[in-house]
Amino acid sequence: MLERLDSAGLTLMSSHPQTDDRQQDALVWIPFDKVSSFAQRITAFTEDTDGGNPQQATLVANMEKIHRALLENLWQERQELPPLDEERWWELWFDPRISPTDPVLTLRALAGERQWQVSDRAIHVGERLVAHVATTGDELTLLLATNACPAEIRRPTFAEGLYAVDRAFRVDLVEDLAQRIKPADPQAPAVCILDTGIAQEHALLKPSPHKRAYCVLPGSTPADRHGHGTQMAGLALFGDFASALESQGPVGLSHGLESVKILDDGHRPATSPRTCAETTANAVATAEIRAAEHGAGAARSGDPACPSTSPW
Repeated sequence: MLERLDSAGLTLMSSHPQTDDRQQDALVWIPFDKVSSFAQRITAFTEDTDGGNPQQATLVANMEKIHRALLENLWQERQELPPLDEERWWELWFDPRISPTDPVLTLRALAGERQWQVSDRAIHVGERLVAHVATTGDELTLLLATNACPAEIRRPTFAEGLYAVDRAFRVDLVEDLAQRIKPADPQAPAVCILDTGIAQEHALLKPSPHKRAYCVLPGSTPADRHGHGTQMAGLALFGDFASALESQGPVGLSHGLESVKILDDGHRPATSPRTCAETTANAVATAEIRAAEHGAGAARSGDPACPSTSPW
């Protein structure tokens, strides 16, 4: 009953009418001082009157659907909102500007009462405050009537928990993904990594460099003994690595890899030091010349990271 919203102190932001394949839905702005009253009305719907009929039946149609609709509007993942009766970890993004009270303190207090697990630390990402909690979706709806109502809800990325699992299981995941990779054509564009080199024999990278791994450091090889260049190569190649790991079908790659080692991992003093600018310029020229030799088109980006002693 949208016409009753204004009299209740709420503001109708938008509304989509009912169609053959979807129900009517509305986006409503609820001032913070009205949240408690609104939540009480929803709760009252579950309580029968003396006559056995639900209260507030003309305002809300189904408490479970209301709760799910609220969570779905906050849910920011491509996958559908998980079942609300299953316990899982949720990633909550809070906007501290909504309330003068710290939402994480409220979250921890409620978690203590409800025996939820909460991450030890909350982190700032831009203007947002991010915390993690393990509970069911049904329980999570209790936050909606508090100052700890999140601005966004996400699923913690799989990669964040990857190192917490058994090593053998991680190896199995890598082997499974390696078998499902469909490398890009050798003539496809390549992302060129200017870093500490690349582990060319890594199971997830091996099909992609197409023998395009070089080094501009005298006395060194293209191999990555530090690890950073290999990590950047994986990021450039797969992007959302969690999605690749969790998928079931083939993972097609649209581009290949090139690597030019510009950072020495041996920590040996150079007899004739070169600036990072010179080294990076040589690396770009090397990649361009070798790409021309291979006849491959290249759309390149690099990580021109430099030691802290760099004049840059």
